[in-house]
Amino acid sequence: MTKRDFTAAVIAGLLIGGFAALIAKSLERESAFLYDLGLNGWRLASIVAACFGIVCLIIAIGSFIGRKVKTVYEAVKFLIVGGLNTLVDFGVLNILILIFSAASGTLYTIFKAVSFIVAVLNSYAWNKLWTFGSHEKTDAKKIIRFFTVSIIGFGINVIIASIIVNVLAPPAGSSETLWANVGAIVATVASMVWNFIGYKYFVFHRKEGTLFVHHSERKS
Repeated sequence: MTKRDFTAAVIAGLLIGGFAALIAKSLERESAFLYDLGLNGWRLASIVAACFGIVCLIIAIGSFIGRKVKTVYEAVKFLIVGGLNTLVDFGVLNILILIFSAASGTLYTIFKAVSFIVAVLNSYAWNKLWTFGSHEKTDAKKIIRFFTVSIIGFGINVIIASIIVNVLAPPAGSSETLWANVGAIVATVASMVWNFIGYKYFVFHRKEGTLFVHHSERKS
């Protein structure tokens, strides 16, 4: 593992932990489990520490396996970035819901669109600089392809989330805010599958022969 990868993993782990704690705190009044748990400062810090530890463990395992198969290491980094993007999406969404006190209707659709756009910008930066393109120059075609894939993923994400929240009725006993997050989860899974396929094989597709790590790359 390079110093660059180690630094990126540390930053990603702290961001993931921070957003996870933020989301948990925002849903504390909507979830009986979280409310009974009592999310004080110590427990929120524990969430951050746990997420950080999990990210460090994942990147360490990926780095070990990736010594032989480079694609595995890329997939692990993509997974970490995907987790961060998801939490950025949910974090921004819940902040907007909290500020404007609206968890359904047209405002929810707007909030979901805004949160997804922020997550896409985060995704572009991390995937370009770390997951796939950290050693490559900026390529206009690659940027256009990235945003093309992301725009399609954006449509998938917002449409699915809006259908679940605004068309399907929430289960009995579920609040609007909790159901809004369920819609976001399902939409995120669908868009992440699309984005992985698009980024891997359309945007950051590598030429044949780069699957395995060469000896010169291991030393860098």
